[in-house]
Amino acid sequence: MIDVFTPNFDIFMSLSSFIFTLVALSWEHFKVIGGMSNRITKLETKVAVLPPEYVKCLPQELAGIHDSISRMETKIDVFWKSIENMVVKQLHHPLPQFAKRDKLLDKFKDKTITIGELNQLKGMLSCTPIKKGDPEALAAVLLIARIDTILFDVTHNIVV
Repeated sequence: MIDVFTPNFDIFMSLSSFIFTLVALSWEHFKVIGGMSNRITKLETKVAVLPPEYVKCLPQELAGIHDSISRMETKIDVFWKSIENMVVKQLHHPLPQFAKRDKLLDKFKDKTITIGELNQLKGMLSCTPIKKGDPEALAAVLLIARIDTILFDVTHNIVV
């Protein structure tokens, strides 16, 4: 007679449960993807049969969206310009071990910093210890975020 509580039986039951769960999840996954495909096809069909009066309105609607995005970009740009100088002042240090970072901060402020130097400055700022309520840590996080936006714009050929 087989003892049902042997280790082999437990392993067999665990594997069986795992395989059953995997098959069930796969079934649900492909069912969802199949449903999405049907919905996309229906949407494509609906777009293809838009009445001409709606098609005429699309350029006007897109122009409105473009204007909204342009206004938002302007506001964000004004925000970063006002923050940059305060952050650079906050991060300057009188200690000699921060001289290299201070030089890069000055180049950043003067808009003469290169992409390599931006990455170098980001690396230095990433090493800033974060302590609750520390204004230098907040300044470092803000400047890292600004550097990331600049690097994104440069890598995606976005003219600011």
